[in-house]
Amino acid sequence: MKQRIEAAQALLAYLSVHGVPAVICGGYARDTIMKQPIRDVDLYMSERGYNAVLSMLGDIGPNDPVSTTLEDTDPRYKHQSIVRQREFSLSAGHSFVLPTQTINLIGLHEDTEVSVENVTSRFNLGICKAGIDLNGISVTDDFRADYKDKQITLLRTDWGHEGTLKQFIKLQKKYPWPMRIREVPDDDIF
Repeated sequence: MKQRIEAAQALLAYLSVHGVPAVICGGYARDTIMKQPIRDVDLYMSERGYNAVLSMLGDIGPNDPVSTTLEDTDPRYKHQSIVRQREFSLSAGHSFVLPTQTINLIGLHEDTEVSVENVTSRFNLGICKAGIDLNGISVTDDFRADYKDKQITLLRTDWGHEGTLKQFIKLQKKYPWPMRIREVPDDDIF
């Protein structure tokens, strides 16, 4: 676990030195804690740093399209504040001793604070609310509850049902736990 956290922090420190604050949230942090294989690194930063990181880390050719900017009204990204997203492999010479070379680069709206707390506050599933920054790894109470109870809690039902269900099914391959839905307090119903 320590080696995975240090590798993630090496990547974050490299970006910070180059003027791009970033955090790693979701699967990499969760699977590090739970000692599961890592598929990719979900790397969050502001939209401003997005293209710079692609050119610093990615094996991107001059005619390779960068990505599509999503409209603020796109319901798939309403709560995550995602503007751009792209998966790529780290270019030669950049390993950071990560257990994968696959980066899922996520650019956030410029007005979105790039912090583990802010990014994970937008996640739908409790078990995904974990992240790494330059200070180390951290999890939320929602993550702790799911981990302890061996359940995957659906925290919000106001967006992305199809996407959330796909994510839940994908998670069940590693964590064959049932889904529970967070109960809404009566005073929040009306």
